[in-house]
Amino acid sequence: MARHRLTAAATLAVMTALTVGQSIAPAQQARSAKITAVLLTVMHRLRQAAPWKPSKVGTLLPADSAVRTGRRSKCQITFPDGSFVRMGERTDLVITDLTGKRVRLRCGRLYVKIVSGTATVEGNTAVAAVKGSTFEFIGPDEVPAPGERPIETVRVWDGFVEFTCAGRTRTVGAGAEAVGQPDGTISQRSTPSQNYPGGSYENWFRGEWSGQTITTTPNSSAGTEQKMQLVTEQQVLTAPTRDEQRQEARQGAGLIEVTISSRQRGRSPRSSAPIPVVFATPGHSDRTRVAALPTIAVSAPAQALVSQVPAGERVFERRFFGPTTGARPFAFIGGGQSVYGARVTSSSVYKDYYFLLATNLTHDFESSPDISLDEAFVSHRTRRQEWTLGRQRFLNGPVNNNELGTLHDFRRVTSIRWRGKIRKGPELDIAYIERAETYPGAAGEAIYARIADSIGPAVVGVNVLEMFDEGTGQSVDVAISALPRRLDVYAEVGEDPTGRDLHTIGLYFPKLYQRAGVDLFVEQAKRQDFPSVFSIAAYKQIAGGAAGVLVLQKESGANWSIGAGYAVQLGRK
Repeated sequence: MARHRLTAAATLAVMTALTVGQSIAPAQQARSAKITAVLLTVMHRLRQAAPWKPSKVGTLLPADSAVRTGRRSKCQITFPDGSFVRMGERTDLVITDLTGKRVRLRCGRLYVKIVSGTATVEGNTAVAAVKGSTFEFIGPDEVPAPGERPIETVRVWDGFVEFTCAGRTRTVGAGAEAVGQPDGTISQRSTPSQNYPGGSYENWFRGEWSGQTITTTPNSSAGTEQKMQLVTEQQVLTAPTRDEQRQEARQGAGLIEVTISSRQRGRSPRSSAPIPVVFATPGHSDRTRVAALPTIAVSAPAQALVSQVPAGERVFERRFFGPTTGARPFAFIGGGQSVYGARVTSSSVYKDYYFLLATNLTHDFESSPDISLDEAFVSHRTRRQEWTLGRQRFLNGPVNNNELGTLHDFRRVTSIRWRGKIRKGPELDIAYIERAETYPGAAGEAIYARIADSIGPAVVGVNVLEMFDEGTGQSVDVAISALPRRLDVYAEVGEDPTGRDLHTIGLYFPKLYQRAGVDLFVEQAKRQDFPSVFSIAAYKQIAGGAAGVLVLQKESGANWSIGAGYAVQLGRK
């Protein structure tokens, strides 16, 4: 009898404990925010004196918790009512009050969507108080020194924000941004839609979904952003020399020449002389001459473009933003090809449309300088999809150093392209390409399709390239975090449209980038009937928008080659 009573008492105690535990868990969640998306390196601590720990989806954050993101990393924090905050890279945030959704931003940037009630974002200089609003809060790049009051900005896309700076308050409505100065001055102007925030093609807070965890860098959404940052440094490694351009012309590729006129700055209208600028692009024309460009044209158009500033003009009673311009001078020496020059861009935004014109001004130290059309496209973006028409870049997939072992090398092609995401499922990329080229030299019209998704700790992509005059090629690529936050392994394997087998295997070191800001890629690439290539490429982002690159490469049966380059950003990318 005593044993039965003891058993009954124990059973009652266990059931009571489970019931209490089940009631405590929802109560604890109701008093906590939750991390609902993690991209790359995110750390948190639950109180000020607690140690920093790696974050994961589902981590509960009570009041006084702090969260910080690493380089190229992102995080989403969701409050009990469904409101959420997205943190950009190198952002430091403290949750000071859960009931009032009050957070303190020490550095970095936030995208905030408040679905009910009020919320407050405290910066170092300014405070944004909102109710049912969608906005972006931009703080300093680094945690400011004690007493320092940096410039801070709020951009509003829905609702209203009460923006306070040094005791001065201004109401900022949808479609406007306010900038708070250290002296308390608040300036206000219109801003583009949230699909192109600040008039830029890169939208840092896109690509985050509840429940998402990304640890690998190559082939992930963070990897695509990474390639966008390195695009200039990569392009000098593969840019065709004048001799290669002439050889291409002799093979029947042809060139289409479009000549425009620019004028030198600093001269009166009567004495200003036109400077010929020639855009040479692959096409089907029988004309094969590439016009030599006067040396002065390398500097004059770049200086004229960089001198412009963003503007907001009324066009058809709608806001038109631009032109916004910039230049990225670069030089690369060694590796069998030495060039210097600049990539000059001019962009504009009209509603949900983005326009970009980019040209490359290059000189190979031997022949006359050249200007070539690099990109010229219009993009229409919604929350879940994007259409792009014109000459553009395809930077998908993990392969970085050499196009030998990848299905395509669409650095610059004229295309109609659609990209989107199926709910929270895979990402799709479908395009008609006016002239696709494979590594062996086959070229022609093509259809390209790609589907990619996260599967556990890996990101997997499937590529299909149908060339009308050659055949169908396909490949599978994968990037996986072999040692979380320390070592990524990636590969691509398949067959190109000419029937040649191809593969690449590579290593990437995310911890090196998080600690020292160095991207290091080690690759072995092979395509049937071609010598294999082993390559090492290191990229270093430097303060002020500059970047350096060091490349070592060895083709089978040949000696090592080494090259180094440097680029700096002037104005908008």
